[in-house]
Amino acid sequence: MTIAPKDAPKDAPSRHARAASRRRVLLILFCFFLVMGGIGFYVFTVRPLIKIWSARDWVETPCAVTSAGVQRSRSGKKTTYKAVICYSYQVNGTDYSSCQYDLMGFSISVT
Repeated sequence: MTIAPKDAPKDAPSRHARAASRRRVLLILFCFFLVMGGIGFYVFTVRPLIKIWSARDWVETPCAVTSAGVQRSRSGKKTTYKAVICYSYQVNGTDYSSCQYDLMGFSISVT
């Protein structure tokens, strides 16, 4: 227990409590933005780089494009376009088909 001098303002302990509370809030906000930034960095940088790095070992294989088109989406005044390309290929006698052509999982142009 601390004893304040007689001439100390009566609200001195509450000022310290408010300052500590502000520091705590700022620390929580800093940690929140640090974590969100880390998640964003992983999702938009690290994960695509890992996929690209692992794709270096893929064997080049011919494929046949089974369908191709453009998907249009409207949101308010903006229109977005996404290429949709489906293909099939064969590796070691096994047939495969897919519509994924981008290792990041998205390719959207906004006009």
